[in-house]
Amino acid sequence: MKPISPIVTPGFKSLITTSFEYLSAHQDELRDRFGLSGYQRYDWDQEDRTIVFSDSGVPKLRATIDLVGSISARTKTWLWAWANQSVSKRASERIQEVKHYGELHGIAQLTEPYWSGDERDGWEMTSVCAYLLKTQGAHRTPNEGGFTYMVLTNVQHAT
Repeated sequence: MKPISPIVTPGFKSLITTSFEYLSAHQDELRDRFGLSGYQRYDWDQEDRTIVFSDSGVPKLRATIDLVGSISARTKTWLWAWANQSVSKRASERIQEVKHYGELHGIAQLTEPYWSGDERDGWEMTSVCAYLLKTQGAHRTPNEGGFTYMVLTNVQHAT
């Protein structure tokens, strides 16, 4: 099945702009308050919906995660977490709210499970999720041939 290329409407462009501004401010806060970009390692668990950032094997920061989706560099496609069979329902449950928003507002990018996309699209969808779900920020991890995107809540030092 060939992925669609959703139409970018003015309303969607506005949502992206607002969402990027929201996420950018929150990412700055996570960096400044929690040092988010400075940890040596991270480990996440989709069943527990957690991510732990650490240095030299010592946990430094914990957060709750909701998996947003993934980008495949090989196929140049976006896949929503709620449509990915390898993602637990628990880890993508809140992202269904974003899909519902897309249904109410006729935004194909938020309702189509799979479509042509790149890393920018991954960050755009993650920004929209962060904004609509009012999360504290986001994180992206490499996977086999692409990236997995997630939003973060309940961020706290691991002491």
